[in-house]
Amino acid sequence: ELMRATLMEKAFGLFARKGFHGVSMRDFSQELEVSTGTVYHYFTNKSELFAQMIKHLVQGDIQEVLAQVTEVESPQDRIAVVLNHVAIKEAYFHNLLFLLFDFYRDKREAAVSKPLATTASFFSDSLKIYREAIEENLGHLDKGTGQMLISVIIGTLVQRILDPTAMSL
Repeated sequence: ELMRATLMEKAFGLFARKGFHGVSMRDFSQELEVSTGTVYHYFTNKSELFAQMIKHLVQGDIQEVLAQVTEVESPQDRIAVVLNHVAIKEAYFHNLLFLLFDFYRDKREAAVSKPLATTASFFSDSLKIYREAIEENLGHLDKGTGQMLISVIIGTLVQRILDPTAMSL
């Protein structure tokens, strides 16, 4: 598990630099300084590596924020902790959004014969994990409030990509 986690964490940097479409399993093996066979031992293909990497990163984000959130009492202060965490790691979250959009575009183009819902579920699954963590740990918020907070965060991140001088979180 430690090796799998290490490979996923290092893969993020490569994906962030080259995008989902611009990376091959051979690129991973060279970047991660392991054999291609080692990469295939842990991951069937690039899509599986990417999906598991995103899940790993999402879980890490949640654990990191929860460690900070438990130190404050009020729901407002807990929300402020989440927004501050995203603001501090803004470049990371921008890269995460770029990668998700790149992955989605690649899979959407490749899945012309498949329902779009199968490719879109990857995003909704990731967002659901974030949303549920927010709802359960920021003062037992309802589903609508958790979804609204996720939307505000994503919207602000996208706005700041387009206009870095725009309001911050």
